Formats: sequence, C-alpha cells, structure tokens
Amino acid sequence: MVVKAVVCKKNVAHQRMTSNIDKPRLLLLGGALEYQRVANHSSSFQALLQQEMDHLKMAVAKVAVHHPL
Repeated sequence: MVVKAVVCKKNVAHQRMTSNIDKPRLLLLGGALEYQRVANHSSSFQALLQQEMDHLKMAVAKVAVHHPL
C-alpha cells in the first residue's frame, strides 16, 4: 500500500544523524514494542527479563518479514 504524505524538516537529534534518506519507506506498527506485564503477578527478575527479550525478538522478527532495509 502506498500512502502519499508530506514531511516537515526538523533538526536532527544528533549532528551525525543523516538528514537525507533516499527512497524512504515507512512501516506502521499496530501495537507497542514494549512487553506488557500482568499486574499483581510476582516472578523473578531474570524470568521477567527473559520474557521481555523473547517478546522483543518476536516483534523484530515480525517487522523483519517485511524487509524494511
């Protein structure tokens, strides 16, 4: 799907960041990349960290399917 849009130039966050991108593409995500924890559920920090890493790997894999680079 192609969406026509207008981009407004703004200062970059860092001087070494590129300001011109040839053939830019945009991928809209329909959810958060952050792992949502269940409230009032106790678990070890290591287990929680592993769950977050697994969730992030899954989210990155879903994005990578679309070959964003």
